[in-house]
Amino acid sequence: MGAAVVFVCGMIERHFPQYHREDPLLGDAGRRRAGLKTSSDLQREERSLFDLAVTRATEQVILSYPRFDETARRRCPPCFSRIWRSRLSRCGCARDPPAPPPHCLTQK
Repeated sequence: MGAAVVFVCGMIERHFPQYHREDPLLGDAGRRRAGLKTSSDLQREERSLFDLAVTRATEQVILSYPRFDETARRRCPPCFSRIWRSRLSRCGCARDPPAPPPHCLTQK
């Protein structure tokens, strides 16, 4: 099932799609042995849900994120939005976004 336009709102790096780190009390190896989801399983699931959302649009996908954080510092575009923008630009579907602020272009 699809929709003409799909909005994915509130994309904030490490918050949405959510970042999952290894549990400090029961690491991924222990979780795997216990049959529980590991941090990489949860990351894969998060990416899959994001992919599912953005591929449901038949005409347009709108990815949004707040440009500024609570301290008025400019935010970087979320990683998943950059990946999808790259995919869409190859097929000619994406419009050019505004350039990210310089601090987004440096390695952390």
